[in-house]
Amino acid sequence: MGMLAATAHTPCATRINLRMVGQLLNLTELERAWLETAYIWSRSGLALPDVRIIDEAMRWRILGGVLDQSSSSDEMAWIKAAQRLRGLGLVAPRRHRPDGMHWLSDDLMCYSAVIEVLEKRHASHAHLLNELLQPRLDVAEEDFLFGGEREPVFLAHVPPVIEDSYRRYRANKSLCVTHLMALIPWWCDWTAFDVQDLLWLSGRVHLPEIRAAIQTAMRIACQGQRVLTGFDLLKELYAVAA
Repeated sequence: MGMLAATAHTPCATRINLRMVGQLLNLTELERAWLETAYIWSRSGLALPDVRIIDEAMRWRILGGVLDQSSSSDEMAWIKAAQRLRGLGLVAPRRHRPDGMHWLSDDLMCYSAVIEVLEKRHASHAHLLNELLQPRLDVAEEDFLFGGEREPVFLAHVPPVIEDSYRRYRANKSLCVTHLMALIPWWCDWTAFDVQDLLWLSGRVHLPEIRAAIQTAMRIACQGQRVLTGFDLLKELYAVAA
């Protein structure tokens, strides 16, 4: 955080905001460290040394060292932290690469809009959360490349099914269950749903509604200091589709 003090407009406000976000959303120590490190990493322009991740064990081990959370060896704590931070829209989805490789920076990407919110002063805690928890659809706005009227939207660094979801959204076409099965883990690392759970939602929800439902379910669980369940997610998804 200190290395950014010279470039950040309001470094004191950023510290205060990060602390308040942790308190208002009941983030764990691991999640607070993860969010702060993701902010620093993203704010630095990704100029920090990167590491190729071979498997999940290495992923958590390397992240633990970078976050100074090496003592946390509970894999479920890391999984829940990833689900909460991504579900809330504070940390961006992991980048997709055709070769299947992952890098340390994939877990340390903040949305540019989140960085902007964290770096300015707010009139109240409610104002801070309202600006921070806005549904964000893509990895970064600059990843949107719009062509002509008949050209589909192209998103860099996303799986093919996610890219097709954006094409359909732009063309005002409905999503099928295959898209839903890909979008939910993309936005919140949640992989516990069966096709039958989402079948009724097919053709009834669009990208903004799905993103907002995930974020709402995660926020309610965090503020209620309880673990998110599949029922919580489905409840919000079915509510926006009704």
